[in-house]
Amino acid sequence: MRRIKTEIPSSDSAISLCHEGIKKDKYLKNRFYEATDVLKQSYSEYKAKALVQELYSLRRYDKEKNTDLVVISNLLHSEMTKIYTNFFAKQGKPARKIYDKIMTNALGICFYCGIGSPIELDHYLPKAKYPQFSISPLNLVPSCERCNKYGKGSGFATIKDNQILHPYLDEKFYFEEQWLSARFILKGNIDIVVEYDVNPPTNWENFQKRRVKEHFRIFNLGERFSASAGEQLSVLLPQISATTGYGLNLNDVCEILLDPVIYSEDFPTNHWQKIMYIAAKEYITRKHKTVPCMRCAEGTIRTIICNDCEGFGYLSQYALKGLRKDMYDLIICPYCAPYCLNCLYCNGSHNISLLNIYQKEKYIN
Repeated sequence: MRRIKTEIPSSDSAISLCHEGIKKDKYLKNRFYEATDVLKQSYSEYKAKALVQELYSLRRYDKEKNTDLVVISNLLHSEMTKIYTNFFAKQGKPARKIYDKIMTNALGICFYCGIGSPIELDHYLPKAKYPQFSISPLNLVPSCERCNKYGKGSGFATIKDNQILHPYLDEKFYFEEQWLSARFILKGNIDIVVEYDVNPPTNWENFQKRRVKEHFRIFNLGERFSASAGEQLSVLLPQISATTGYGLNLNDVCEILLDPVIYSEDFPTNHWQKIMYIAAKEYITRKHKTVPCMRCAEGTIRTIICNDCEGFGYLSQYALKGLRKDMYDLIICPYCAPYCLNCLYCNGSHNISLLNIYQKEKYIN
């Protein structure tokens, strides 16, 4: 998610242009004009509440079936939603340029998920419950269809912890500090999937941690990010294999393929692709980090017929975790000279089992 930094059109201009667009319905036009000051006050209250993360506390209007509530001055619930539909969002109306400006500010990316392309403006506080904010630019968020209709829908928070992220007024740390994480998981013998989760910084307050978790849950970002990562993996993994095939070491692979994305300013801190590349770097670093082979440690009983390290003398930690055979076979202790009597591993016997080595946990952790 990227915070939308571009200047948002003012609520005053939205009110003025909507009023200008009402031509035929003089009765509505006059009453809307009379409500101008009250509307401006409510929009100021909206901004003040958003800055302290308390939008959930604003008054909502639960319209019952076959009823129409007065919401602002003498304007009805249905009239406020009509003003948005017919005089703000409608093509050809003066206020439509504000609608288009907000859409353009998104740079073609849905704010809520960072994957889809926005096709419409979503009401952060749904107009069905908060019609007084139906034309407030600060309440309008460029959204893809999936996030708007199948994610958030007409839902709204009733407590501070359940508020999704706000694109304009939330504090910077929600966007500049990493709270999204991912890990590579081996499925079966060859399939790798990327699993996403939420791990906010420990110094955040509990309600702040719960907010990003709620955002992650509401928009089903774990499943959606994993699907996008799966498509990206089909390109990335062959690139890694090809690069290592040219004899480049791990640092070269990271520098060529992964670091340009990880450190790119084009990707927001919590962008799914940046987080995936961070996870990829951690995965291959962990997989290829080597320790002396427990069966034939270098310089002791190293042999070209070792089934674990194939005579190389070293094991990756990835391979180490899968080493479970001949756990009780005694081998020459790889950690002491032939006449050492003070070895902490074999106690001077010069013989030790793999199980004993595992229990010492010298190379496991």
